Amino acid sequence: MLWRLKENAQIQAHTTKAWELRMNDQLHLGRADQNPASRFKRPMDVVEAAGIPIEAKFSILAAWEADERALQRAEDEGMGGGEHAHLQRVLEALSQLKEMGVGA
Repeated sequence: MLWRLKENAQIQAHTTKAWELRMNDQLHLGRADQNPASRFKRPMDVVEAAGIPIEAKFSILAAWEADERALQRAEDEGMGGGEHAHLQRVLEALSQLKEMGVGA
């Protein structure tokens, strides 16, 4: 009987942790399509996030790509000095997401 209580407690803890991870991803989703870098550390984090629909991931990465392209243009025009553009990382994440979408 004691082992059954322990087993139930472990199952409940695992279920709670999975729910917390999904909720955390939903919080990250928030306004991520408006300012992705404020919600995710790196573009691949968007791809790897559980609980976010693939369409939302594409939207977030598309916004991130637009931001990175604007930053790249600013750097090209000599207006750098802030953070550097990481367009390649965003494009790699988009490519990975496309591969996942085709396999789904």
